[in-house]
Amino acid sequence: MNFVNVEIKGLNESRTKPISSNSLIYDVVLDLSSSVPSEWAEIFDSNWDSRGYNMKRKVTVSQKSLTIQQCGLDEIESEHIPNLKDVINSTNRQYNEFLNRRSKQKEILEAEQKKRKDEVMKLKDKIKF
Repeated sequence: MNFVNVEIKGLNESRTKPISSNSLIYDVVLDLSSSVPSEWAEIFDSNWDSRGYNMKRKVTVSQKSLTIQQCGLDEIESEHIPNLKDVINSTNRQYNEFLNRRSKQKEILEAEQKKRKDEVMKLKDKIKF
């Protein structure tokens, strides 16, 4: 599987909305470069949960977007984007490591299955009926 690292592509202005009509607090939606696999999202969630900084907000990731919940617009550039970039970079690295482990496990399993099949074929050729 060829995985291309996920990146933030930009602010989705049509989906970024105040939480109520008179509020200065927003749910801010950022577009991602690609849809994220479920395992990537799980790793991201874990990394985000363990990340700490002063103005940290709840963040959800879904398919091709990321939502920073209930934050001021003035927080985005200085507080959240640098932290999100760090977490996304860590998540990409960990997800690539996960894919490599899974690929190696698959290769080992396939080699074991081939070996068993070869043993059966040798036995078949050896037995005379």
